[in-house]
Amino acid sequence: EWTRAFAATTSTIVVAVKRLHLDLGAMYRDREAITLLTDHPNLVKCFDSTVDPPYLVVTEFCAGGSLFDLLYNSKQQLTTRQIVKILVDVAAGMRCLHTHKPCILHRDLKSSNVLLTKPIRSPAQEPFAKVADFGLARTTEDLQLSWAHMTVGVGTWRWMAPEVFEMEENTNYNERID
Repeated sequence: EWTRAFAATTSTIVVAVKRLHLDLGAMYRDREAITLLTDHPNLVKCFDSTVDPPYLVVTEFCAGGSLFDLLYNSKQQLTTRQIVKILVDVAAGMRCLHTHKPCILHRDLKSSNVLLTKPIRSPAQEPFAKVADFGLARTTEDLQLSWAHMTVGVGTWRWMAPEVFEMEENTNYNERID
């Protein structure tokens, strides 16, 4: 477990606060800062982060939890309409990342990194999904720097694109890996 998240309340809104392990603090904050470059309804908004320990990242709070929890830890069955709506929401968020200049690669898209704004409690309820967790994200602009070539095998292996497994170290790849 790289982070620990909890809800907090400001004077006006409820936010999620992630506490990062010390050694991951700088790297993760840099990646979460990518969301400061984008403003899209299907991306979890990053509000702020600390520069000194304890390393914290403050993001939008999504009360519905993760898609993973809904699929595997809930008795609520999704309708075809709800499934399609979630897929469209995720595709819209990823399109925003991929069409951003420079292109942003998420590199860890999976059901636990898709959050729902509200709990789904009935077949009639319309879900609203957001792509979250930009801790492994990179921009294609980063690729122009010698130290920032894409790493082989980054992400969660079960959901990793096959070409990421097969590439040699320091090889560049593009948005198709998401």
